[in-house]
Amino acid sequence: MARSDGRKLLFEVETAYVAAQVSAANLAVANDRLAVAQEIVATVDRRVQAARDPLMAASRSQALLADAEIAVTSARLAADAARHQLASYWGGDAAFNVDLSGFTKPAPAVGDTTSIVGSPAIARVQVDEERATANLAVERARAQPDPTVSAGVRYFNEFDEVAFVVGVTIPLTWWDDNSGAVDRAAAERSRVRLEAEALRRNVEREAASASAQMGIARAEVEAIDARLLPAAEQALQRAREGYAAGAFSYLDVLDAQRVLVEARLQRIFALGSYHRARAALARLTGAYAGVEPARETSR
Repeated sequence: MARSDGRKLLFEVETAYVAAQVSAANLAVANDRLAVAQEIVATVDRRVQAARDPLMAASRSQALLADAEIAVTSARLAADAARHQLASYWGGDAAFNVDLSGFTKPAPAVGDTTSIVGSPAIARVQVDEERATANLAVERARAQPDPTVSAGVRYFNEFDEVAFVVGVTIPLTWWDDNSGAVDRAAAERSRVRLEAEALRRNVEREAASASAQMGIARAEVEAIDARLLPAAEQALQRAREGYAAGAFSYLDVLDAQRVLVEARLQRIFALGSYHRARAALARLTGAYAGVEPARETSR
């Protein structure tokens, strides 16, 4: 039970760390959005003062700046809450930076990730099956007569002779053949086998689902990196250059920025799905089986 609790704790900590990584990545996107909004406000102010844009443009850019500032505040609060949740597992301070180096890229698929050979749950039901089978064998053995062989020497005084006597006693099982215990043990073994098979299928199904989710999320991230992000970044860059040159309005810049922000948030969401599925798969397939959380010892 202690090992099972330890593996559950490791899974919960890893899931909490993924949540902290997602929040930290979202905060970075919000900060970048705020930086662009501040740049737009400064540019709009210059254009309004030069009578190249109406006063309404300055008011709207300020409203968009306020919205970006609120988004940063919300993202920072969410990141703080995620770090506090993570730190609660060891009772430490939440004033630490979340490492995103292992989060920003999904690991490449290697081999069969759905093997449940090392699953702790499967190992437990296998032990239960073996125990039930052994108990049935014991009850069947008890149902068999247990012959007793005896040997000795017998004296015949009237003939003044000695004889070696061998006897065999075989109990009769007319009234007690242990059939009731055998039937109960057989029924118990059948129940354990059915439950074990159901558990195996459930674990296999969950492992396949987690592996599929990893594949879907990985494909989405790769597609975003290959097509959506480069196009969105290029569109924003051209919109900013065109606005500075007077070819575009600041609304074009905002629209390009919105597309880029949504693409980055979509990528973060897909990465979060990938890493949560990876943690779930690790738990199902026994990746935590050889790892136990460190325990603090008193000195």
